[in-house]
Amino acid sequence: MVNFVSQLSHRLTHSGSHEAADPIDPDFITALKYHQLVSAVQEVLPLPQLKEWQFHNLKRTKIQLLAKQYLSDFFNQNAVKFKWLKGQGLAQKLYPTQASRYASDLDVLIQSRDAVLTCAVKLIAEGWTYSNNANKNTPNHLQQHLKLHKDIPLSHPDFGTLELHYRVTAVPTPLGTAYETWLWQNNHQNLSAEEFLYLCYHGTATAYHRLKWLYDIHLYITAWSNEIDINDLLAKAHNLDCERPLLLSWYLAHQIFKTPLPETVQIRVQQSPLIRFAAKRIINHANQCRGRNPHTAYRLERRLFWYFAHKTRKHRYQIGRHLTILAWQRFK
Repeated sequence: MVNFVSQLSHRLTHSGSHEAADPIDPDFITALKYHQLVSAVQEVLPLPQLKEWQFHNLKRTKIQLLAKQYLSDFFNQNAVKFKWLKGQGLAQKLYPTQASRYASDLDVLIQSRDAVLTCAVKLIAEGWTYSNNANKNTPNHLQQHLKLHKDIPLSHPDFGTLELHYRVTAVPTPLGTAYETWLWQNNHQNLSAEEFLYLCYHGTATAYHRLKWLYDIHLYITAWSNEIDINDLLAKAHNLDCERPLLLSWYLAHQIFKTPLPETVQIRVQQSPLIRFAAKRIINHANQCRGRNPHTAYRLERRLFWYFAHKTRKHRYQIGRHLTILAWQRFK
């Protein structure tokens, strides 16, 4: 396969140099779909091979908008405080249209764990499902799930997939608390350090196995560039224990999407062999993608990125404990 990251970077940053008849590597198309960046490339340089996929994405977006309206009415009728996360909220702020960003599901933050459980039970009564096994669609199974996870995933034959969150991070962290506080107190349409740092953390903790999340970072920096005080941002990242995710994300965005890299960030990255190594691993795996979920070895390596995202021993311990409990539940 021709280097996917190089092709992607070239097509998104040098669109004027392409001819419509340029030969396209089929593996590039496959990887583009896996990384959920079809819409981003289509906005810059439409490819005939992707018209059908783009049509399906537009259809999915319309369905999600209907689901969002239905769910908003549901939460309001049940007097539940909620905020939409990621997905279409980012599309509204950063992309030309909502269909320009592929979203596989809807994410919503709800005020408490008990409220998440109550909403899940009521939605299941309205046709949503937690599991294909009908015996598991019970309050008891949902309650057990919430003891281990930050959200409850539900699916609907007409509306797709929904995740009901009571927390934005797997374990309590200063960043998660700061981002949740910002969400409850501010207009979701604004750009903020808290949201930007959360996006950096989310991408890093998942080893950016879908580069769509890194493209969000690129667009966020581009839209926010005139307001960023890099020293204040680095100080906040340090206080919230997400300095590594910030540096890695910005460096990767520069490497792949040619996002301007502030000198301060460049110096910090050059001083950290670990960050440069992490960036190299992410790019290597992006180039090896064949349109399927990563092999077992990389899934295990992604767990290490979860540790890498934190510098403090306390938070690394919490992550390790959480992963151990999940593994025990899976195999017991």
